[in-house]
Amino acid sequence: MKLYQFIIFVIIVFLIASSVKDRLPKTVVFYNNGDKVVEIKAEIAKDIKKGLMGREELLADAGMLFSFSSEQKRSFWMKNTLIPLDLIFLDKDKNIILIIKDLEPCLTDPCPSYGSSEDSQYVIEVNAGFTKEFNITKNTKVEF
Repeated sequence: MKLYQFIIFVIIVFLIASSVKDRLPKTVVFYNNGDKVVEIKAEIAKDIKKGLMGREELLADAGMLFSFSSEQKRSFWMKNTLIPLDLIFLDKDKNIILIIKDLEPCLTDPCPSYGSSEDSQYVIEVNAGFTKEFNITKNTKVEF
């Protein structure tokens, strides 16, 4: 193999590895008073308009992370979502600014939107009841 072929090969491998890494679940850890409360594996939302639509279940230790390039007011709906969810809105510093609990799937049109009056950069979807079970509040610290 010639040097330029080797360099091209290394670049291709690097690009593929980077692409795969971005799609792997992200570990999200929740802390209260400095103590670890719970950890989940959050799938990175590839299609922010689809999210968990059509999913029939979400494992207890799983979620979906929506990561946006900047802060702004965000809203979500439950159209075609088959499982009840809690939504956790975070600002750019990963501080919780809003938790919307126990959202039920939308069965009729039009579906209501749920959002924050404050700017957020991240939103985490978890099973309904998750935030209550683990006492996740605005004071809970989040790392990912």
